Amino acid sequence: MKILLAAPDRDLLQCFGRILTEEFGDAVTAFDGTQVLSLIQEHKFDMVLLDSDLPRVEHSQLIGKLNELGIPVIVLADCPVTVSILTREQLANAYLMYPFTPDELTAAVKDVAEKAESDEQFPFADACIDVKGSRIVGGARLTAKEIDLLRMMSLGSGEVSGNRSSIGALNGKLAAAGSRVRIRYSSGKGYRPVTEK
Repeated sequence: MKILLAAPDRDLLQCFGRILTEEFGDAVTAFDGTQVLSLIQEHKFDMVLLDSDLPRVEHSQLIGKLNELGIPVIVLADCPVTVSILTREQLANAYLMYPFTPDELTAAVKDVAEKAESDEQFPFADACIDVKGSRIVGGARLTAKEIDLLRMMSLGSGEVSGNRSSIGALNGKLAAAGSRVRIRYSSGKGYRPVTEK
């Protein structure tokens, strides 16, 4: 797997670049947005990891370009991931909050790579989830975490927990896709789909 890691901190680049190379084979590093744009035109990457404070190019522009090229992207975030971030048109496949461990980093890369290779589609109430396309069919893009939450709820596998930002964003995305289903919290049962009248 060929990964591009972009962050303004050279120590972080060296440390995480080494971890990614040892685990996945090939990691190229960049320290600003213009380098990212140049490198994605010169090379074929299987995934890009972007620090949320990457200078010189608007973050949403970079994510939009990567989405357009079909390259999965993980954002290394230094602030909480809010509903406004999760409902942007330029959405990353995953958001990994600092501080994180090397194991959390490699697990996130494996999870996003696995979903990018999947041909799975599964029903969620009156909607259909396209795992490889990271979206509700006919609707908005989804993060890897949102896909996992929807899958757990569709399987009815015990109590499902999630953070309010993820659930709020999912409800907005379901509504935009024309679904009559909303996700509500039920005491002792966690989050579950409920059909609105």
